[in-house]
Amino acid sequence: MLVPRMRLVLGVLVRAVIGTLGLTSGGSGHFVAPILAAQSTAPAPAAEQKSLEFLVGKWRLEGIEHDSQFGKGGKVTGTNACEWFDGRFHLICRGEFTEPDGSKTTQLEILGYNSGEGVYERFHVDSAGGSSRATATRDGKTWLWHGTVTVDGRKTRFDVPVTQTSQDSFTVKVTATPEGGKPTLIEESTATRIR
Repeated sequence: MLVPRMRLVLGVLVRAVIGTLGLTSGGSGHFVAPILAAQSTAPAPAAEQKSLEFLVGKWRLEGIEHDSQFGKGGKVTGTNACEWFDGRFHLICRGEFTEPDGSKTTQLEILGYNSGEGVYERFHVDSAGGSSRATATRDGKTWLWHGTVTVDGRKTRFDVPVTQTSQDSFTVKVTATPEGGKPTLIEESTATRIR
């Protein structure tokens, strides 16, 4: 069995500490073996990670962006393809979208579950220079995403419920609430699995 490099390094460090403290293992590794054995069992994805399986595949997105402080509304279309990253704890999604003004945007997302905080997480970057982090809780077939970004010098909260409507479709609504302002529905979209 191959031991991953980090575990090998940890074993060497533990041996060095044991030697420094004047403790010996008699060359048999009695102190190090339990530490390496305890770490050699790979963690398994929990139910929260497994629930992301629904998003694996390629999706077609069609929707409407409403006129808002972010610009003139119109039709938005695109595709998004999601696959498991090694270990099946995180999804990697790549999307290509056409905005209402006809411009094209690509994006990369990483989706996962943070068991320490008890929330789903989404990290996003796009070809227009945007980046964001959002968190979500899950209520049945709906992920309730939210995050805050600074837009035109004002913090703006985004609330994005993503609701599974069938095995091969989900809906997305995006509401923006600028600091000190009122919530505005800025987008409504439907995604359909195409493979």
